[in-house]
Amino acid sequence: MDCSIIIGAVIQAAGTVAAAFITVSFAGRIVKKSIDSYFRSYTDKSFHRRDVLEGAKQDIFIATGIGNNFFETYGEEIKRKLEAGIRVRYMLLDQSRFNEMERYLHGNFAKNIAIHHEMVGRLKSLRERYPSLFEFRFFHEYMTVSYICADIWPNMIQDSGLIQIMLYQFNVRPKHSPIMYIDSKANEKGFITTVNSIKDMWQKSDDSPYRREPIRICVSGKI
Repeated sequence: MDCSIIIGAVIQAAGTVAAAFITVSFAGRIVKKSIDSYFRSYTDKSFHRRDVLEGAKQDIFIATGIGNNFFETYGEEIKRKLEAGIRVRYMLLDQSRFNEMERYLHGNFAKNIAIHHEMVGRLKSLRERYPSLFEFRFFHEYMTVSYICADIWPNMIQDSGLIQIMLYQFNVRPKHSPIMYIDSKANEKGFITTVNSIKDMWQKSDDSPYRREPIRICVSGKI
């Protein structure tokens, strides 16, 4: 057999393998970069929650287990927005769900219920000071993520619409939790889905810090 043919085939095969290796490596870097840039956490220096608050032009919506640390840092920013006529809706877990969430996130380091009472006191003060602009409610179901939203009321799609989502993960403190953004322009479908879910949560919430257990009717001979 002509050696040149064999050598040519070997070179061609080697080139194909090398090209495939380069392609996979390059694609791997692209995927890794995409994933790394998509999720961030509170400890990421490039992340700042005030980005969402500062951009709000019509309204702000906050849904969180308790939000006491968030309020310590951004309470004054929220007050400035209220002074500017921006409406703020705040939703937190009821006392029972709060205790469950604390055990889920922090285990033996769960916050005492006194933190919940203290936070509710702060929210009541804001409501008294801004009765037409500030509203807070308690959520009685499970809260799998927290939200900080700008401009999702009254119109669902606005140029300034932005949602920050933080996952609640087992035994992970919020400051280390993954965070992502949904932009009304960049991801309209995901934005609409998320806003609909948020508004359903708000409709299911109320002003009672205690969960109203469903009435159970027992029928003799049946489970």
